[in-house]
Amino acid sequence: MIQNRVTMCQEIVKVQGEAIKRAEDELLLEHALSLEYGGEKIPFFCTELLLRELAVGYVFSAFGRNLGKERYLLESVVPGHTELRFLGEGALEAPFGRAQDFTVEAEWILKAMESFSKRSELFLRTGNVHSAAFLPRKQKGRGQEFQYALYAEDIGRHNALDKLIGLALVQDIDLSDGVVLLSGRAPSDMVKKLMSAGVKMAVSVSAPTYDSVRLAQAAGITLIGFARGSRMNIYSNAYRVTGKEREVFHADEKRDFFK
Repeated sequence: MIQNRVTMCQEIVKVQGEAIKRAEDELLLEHALSLEYGGEKIPFFCTELLLRELAVGYVFSAFGRNLGKERYLLESVVPGHTELRFLGEGALEAPFGRAQDFTVEAEWILKAMESFSKRSELFLRTGNVHSAAFLPRKQKGRGQEFQYALYAEDIGRHNALDKLIGLALVQDIDLSDGVVLLSGRAPSDMVKKLMSAGVKMAVSVSAPTYDSVRLAQAAGITLIGFARGSRMNIYSNAYRVTGKEREVFHADEKRDFFK
């Protein structure tokens, strides 16, 4: 029985220790999106949420065109397959990169990531989605509560980030004026998407690569990984993170670690 448009329940056999029993498990549904852009059809396999925003974010990070205000046609071809076409080519302008530089306390980052890790009800039910969120730098969490300006999730981590960028373009939100939170690894292609959106700081629960750290350093992005519990690794442009060891962070201000 279909529970909603993104999951379906399936009977499974569950083994726990010596116990074997039948149970019902909630699984994600894969959705096929076909985007018509630039005379081509671009395929996506995704979660059927924020399809327009996924396309807007992808086109901007790949082609530098802002489709956030363009009219569009969204048509369901068959169940599980949608076609999307925009009626304009998109603007060259975007609401990104306008914010002044800033610093954020390390404790704030860790509390934000703790809140972020508990945010996705879909992940709690399926264990199978990636998330991306945007917190304005002036956001003050009460205890563990943070109000996200933008939040997106998808079966793929690249899709989740594209959806976040698309949401920002549709809503005219500057992603350079806060922190982007990510649930998955941050290789160089993810950092390139962050660069296109003017992001100054990105935090992940997982690892970057050597190439993504080099790219982030050169682009002026503070890239943080393994942000879990009371620890995190700052891989590039550490001067934006303050705290008890503030003087240590600022000793390396804007230094290129690869020289």
